[in-house]
Amino acid sequence: MSFGLTPYLNNLEDFKKFVKESLRILKKNCMLYIGEINDLDKKDIYIELRKNTHKYDSDHLFIPKAIFNNFLEYIKDIKIIDHIDMNLKYSTSKYRYSVYIIKKST
Repeated sequence: MSFGLTPYLNNLEDFKKFVKESLRILKKNCMLYIGEINDLDKKDIYIELRKNTHKYDSDHLFIPKAIFNNFLEYIKDIKIIDHIDMNLKYSTSKYRYSVYIIKKST
């Protein structure tokens, strides 16, 4: 389980290493949850909201959903859920998503 970690990773390569290692140590048929992922497709929402709340920009990492295609050989099932679709009301829910991955048994 990871909640809120990904915005603070340095780059997409670090994210790929994190997911690959998490899947490596995860038991077969078990779930990996990665929450609070900044959606690259919604970065414009983040920029607009941040202008109103922060004086300085950040270097938070934004991750495209398609990056999970890199791990399909390990994945039995995956659900990617936008937080706005979960009726979450906090400000960052507008540009974040969570991922639920079931590891293959082979």
